Amino acid sequence: MGNEEQVELLRLGVEAWNEWRRNQPDVRPDLSHADFARADLRGVDLKLTKLEKVELSGADLSDADFSGAHAWGVIDPAC
Repeated sequence: MGNEEQVELLRLGVEAWNEWRRNQPDVRPDLSHADFARADLRGVDLKLTKLEKVELSGADLSDADFSGAHAWGVIDPAC
């Protein structure tokens, strides 16, 4: 299971999440097993994030940064 505090932070919105990421550059977030289906994640910073078995079907990931992310088993029929 991923870090529940980090999952909840991203659910607050991309702006809050990206600000937290800028202030925590050494943290490698873990969002494993989270459900972000149909979420608006445009421009989200997911660099170096653990995304194992994350539900992203129907999510808007335009301009998202997945650099170095570990995205094993991500659930997204569009992939």
